[in-house]
Amino acid sequence: MVDALAQKWPKFARLWCNADRIMNSSYGSLKNLSNRIKITTFVIFVAALGEYILLVIYQILWITEKNHGVFVIKSYFFLAFPEFFAMMPFNWFTAALTTITMLIGHIIWSFNDLFIVSVSSALALRFKQITHRLSLNEKKANSNEYWIEMRADYDRLVHLSKKLDKYISYVVLLSYSANIFFLLMQLSNVIGHLNTNIQVSYYTYSFTFLIARLVAVTLYGAWISDESKEPAICLNSVPSATYNLEVNI
Repeated sequence: MVDALAQKWPKFARLWCNADRIMNSSYGSLKNLSNRIKITTFVIFVAALGEYILLVIYQILWITEKNHGVFVIKSYFFLAFPEFFAMMPFNWFTAALTTITMLIGHIIWSFNDLFIVSVSSALALRFKQITHRLSLNEKKANSNEYWIEMRADYDRLVHLSKKLDKYISYVVLLSYSANIFFLLMQLSNVIGHLNTNIQVSYYTYSFTFLIARLVAVTLYGAWISDESKEPAICLNSVPSATYNLEVNI
């Protein structure tokens, strides 16, 4: 799935870059997009790191309490990766392997959500530029050439959004599947197992974070659709004197 996307992405990226060059000449660049993505990246990865640290602390304290105040590293790994060590012997290599694999998994999981949020923001903000330009000129007597240009810009973004939906639909599915799976898993772990403060802290944070990232992916994914419908509101206010076939389309 990821390999197929990687093969198709360069062609799509060129299409997007070409659309950006055309849009930049008429609407200007998306000045706040870079900061928006940087802030989103920081928030997602710091929050994910916080969840991972809380998980490790919770597991260490739980193992220490279970072993009467003594931390046994083997017990920690058997608690953290029970399925793996049910089939594989414990040693420093397998311990390092499971830790690295878990870290990579957390990074990929967070990157998936960040990727969806970033591309959705970029495309939604382009639609917003069209809406803004229409709102500034909706009461003016614009020429047919103006409306032809606006329709071409809008059609270009619609085509781009359809391509994007086609290419990242499986990434969105993977993101939703992972978030919902871990949300349900944490919910099952919470019921009847909150006996200590660290358990309450970890599961409260984890549950809240999972809901937040699920909501964020949903809202940002829907943002494109919402912004693509906004130009219709402006077009309904076009003066009858300038209403033409291009506006109607």
